[in-house]
Amino acid sequence: LDEQVNSALETTSIQSFDDAIAAIIDPLITYFRAHPDCAELWFAGRNPAVIELVRTFDDAKSKLLWRKLLDQGLLRKDTPGY
Repeated sequence: LDEQVNSALETTSIQSFDDAIAAIIDPLITYFRAHPDCAELWFAGRNPAVIELVRTFDDAKSKLLWRKLLDQGLLRKDTPGY
């Protein structure tokens, strides 16, 4: 999942916030549809180890997206972030 989201962010032409959201959400939807048990674990029934894994993943992807939006000029340079 990590590789799929990273790849989408690196290869997708992001010209708008809609493009950015799709680059993040589309791989997640595809993955969770193919692995419904993982979706349940990801969003419910968590234990401390899974909670940490999800937070680490979310933090890394939000940093990557923030950087991509800055690079594309969709965020101002003074936009708070990472």
